[in-house]
Amino acid sequence: MKNKILALLIIPMLFLYTACKKNTTVDPVHIEIESEGLFLPIKVNSNWTYDTGVIKSVVTITSNYKSVFGKQYNEYTMVYNTVISKAYYAYSKKEYTSLYTDTAGSQEITYLKESPVVGQKWNDTITVASSPVIYKYEVLETNANVNNGTVSFSNVVHVKLSIGATYTNDAYYAKSVGLVKSVTNNNAVIITSLLKSYTIL
Repeated sequence: MKNKILALLIIPMLFLYTACKKNTTVDPVHIEIESEGLFLPIKVNSNWTYDTGVIKSVVTITSNYKSVFGKQYNEYTMVYNTVISKAYYAYSKKEYTSLYTDTAGSQEITYLKESPVVGQKWNDTITVASSPVIYKYEVLETNANVNNGTVSFSNVVHVKLSIGATYTNDAYYAKSVGLVKSVTNNNAVIITSLLKSYTIL
């Protein structure tokens, strides 16, 4: 379970109110397709390269998508240490959401708001292996500066995610780019991932 949650968090956009579990395996009749949000590029073949200092990962937008919850979720693939995984992200009604999918179906997580303000908090709850998992988010900064050695970003949004007592993820999002930095603390094991290069089409 932890590996699936980690894969979901590493990918941008890898990288944030209260929601209930929402499962579905049926495509809705009406699908909202909106233009990309400020923090989520959606053009096919756009890509990002991240570096943890040990392993590099490359995230690429494919032409595939899923239609669930009345939205079109675009597919993002990540090659991480030769392992290929997929994640799905959407922007709709000024919220950024991702999918958690298992044998029970798809569940939706809101990880970022379009106009975040410092101190803003919200929770999302999903069910994993019949147990509820609560994602607690808080906006800590909206004008942070991030220097990744090769690129610098200003006016970055910093959102902290907490899951239980031993897992946190600090995600940093830049407008028109997406996730530029991620710091994960998983039971005192800390991994920092930095965006080193990107191509936004």
